[in-house]
Amino acid sequence: MSLKILYAYNWVPDHQRRGKFSECSTSETVAYIEQVLTSFGASVIRLNLLNPSQMIDALKYYSPLDLAFITAEGFLDEPASMYDGTGTMKLRQILEQAGIPYTHSGVNGMMCCRNKKMTYSHLEQAGVPIPKNCVLFQPITVDSIEMAEREVGYPMFVKPCGGGSSIGIDEKSIVRCRDELVDKLKQLVQIIDDQPVIAETYLSGREYTVGVIGNELPIVMPIIAFPEDVTVRSHAVKNEEHQERGRFEVLNVDRTIGLKIREKSLKVFRSLPVRDLIRIDFKQDEHENIFVIDVNGTPSMSLRGSIAFMAKSAGLKYRDFVGFFLFTVLTRYNVPICNELEETAIRVRAALLGLDNQVA
Repeated sequence: MSLKILYAYNWVPDHQRRGKFSECSTSETVAYIEQVLTSFGASVIRLNLLNPSQMIDALKYYSPLDLAFITAEGFLDEPASMYDGTGTMKLRQILEQAGIPYTHSGVNGMMCCRNKKMTYSHLEQAGVPIPKNCVLFQPITVDSIEMAEREVGYPMFVKPCGGGSSIGIDEKSIVRCRDELVDKLKQLVQIIDDQPVIAETYLSGREYTVGVIGNELPIVMPIIAFPEDVTVRSHAVKNEEHQERGRFEVLNVDRTIGLKIREKSLKVFRSLPVRDLIRIDFKQDEHENIFVIDVNGTPSMSLRGSIAFMAKSAGLKYRDFVGFFLFTVLTRYNVPICNELEETAIRVRAALLGLDNQVA
């Protein structure tokens, strides 16, 4: 029997894909995901997510549904929901109230991933290295600035506490004195209004990213090392990274740094209320110590994104990897799997475990 899947995403024309809409899917990605799901026998209903009422109405109209495949970050009619974390949680609450299975982490997982202080608190309790940090709430006062100076110190890295999409992150995020801190805080108010800000120790070393897929038996994907001359991965930088793949390094787990990141990635996955697929960003300090700086509970499924590049680095067709992701979700819900999807999942799992050298 064919699966009936609601594919919910955010899309705007290319010229609007900036600022609060910077993480919206391209027409190319939307069409590709639909094509992949259809190729595995699914009947796909596309929904460009505008507001909660539209989503509720769609769930009622198209019911019964076997799955909601969610890449939407929020609601287009509520731009702040696209980056402050409220959108990802609200749409999952709606799905749970309707009893619809869905992809990626649940409400608690997204609440954690979209609040960097909460993420750091979980990781610190689990013994995962994180940078020193403190949260500054609006309105920001001299007392809160002095607290950041006392608890973190200069140089520090300043960014939205609940933001996604690299909103508010640029070269000015690195602050080395109070004047620079005040300037950055003023800039963030213009971008994120009254959202809290997090200040953390600035780490001057190399940055890495890695995906973890699975649930009971999570698998670490190929580890990507970014060029050492990239100091801040702003949205503008990330938007052009697909043209710089030749400068990226794919780490093997038999290297010390690769093994350390692999072990920390599994610990992160097991320490947070996450599931299905996450992406973790790491950064080194000047002494090459490794720290977690971000956990993304809904990593981009874009053809140009980091997850797609990891799949390619594993020698996988991206269609097969997306199929394996679908298999991972359906298995968690005990939804019947077609033969082709199961065979694809066996191939992908074997390829990823082979690269991982099946390290326990």
